[in-house]
Amino acid sequence: MSAAPAASAARRLINGSDPATRFVWARAATHLIRQALEATLDAFWARRAPGVASAPMRNQLICLPFYLPDDTLAKRAAWAWYAASQAGHHQGFEMAPTSADLLAWLDVVDALALATEPA
Repeated sequence: MSAAPAASAARRLINGSDPATRFVWARAATHLIRQALEATLDAFWARRAPGVASAPMRNQLICLPFYLPDDTLAKRAAWAWYAASQAGHHQGFEMAPTSADLLAWLDVVDALALATEPA
């Protein structure tokens, strides 16, 4: 699966004002962002280290700095995945992520996609 469709759908939810998604857009965008990040890593691991793709995502993120030249981006990817995971498994009393949070996570997905695309 390509990350682009999930990232595009998340952007539409964040930037849109569809009354049908009024109460769910932030949580839906959170799940789409996490899917986009995971799809980006799936494609990267398939090219660089296929065996890593079958490991749990936390383990993949631990390995990422060893395969990605940009250590800061690897840390940002881990942070974005963790934050999106936490926001996606919310409790009823927790606030949904803000547009700024979601856009920051999308920026990480975009940077990771750019840094890991084949030459």
